[in-house]
Amino acid sequence: METENSKSFEELIENLEEIVSSLDKGGLSLDEASIMYEKGMKLASEATKILESTEMKIKKIKNEYESSEGSENVDN
Repeated sequence: METENSKSFEELIENLEEIVSSLDKGGLSLDEASIMYEKGMKLASEATKILESTEMKIKKIKNEYESSEGSENVDN
């Protein structure tokens, strides 16, 4: 599922934490802070997409499991 350019959720969060830390420390020019903020927002968006995709997969698995459980109970 991951392409060469995509990062894992954990990598995205790690990179996001580094950006937040840099912004918290201060000492950046307005341009640098703006660039870091933009990168952080992109990372957060990518992480959100991964979470949403994973949530959909889990719901699908749960629904399939519940459906199969219901079918087994009908047979008994």
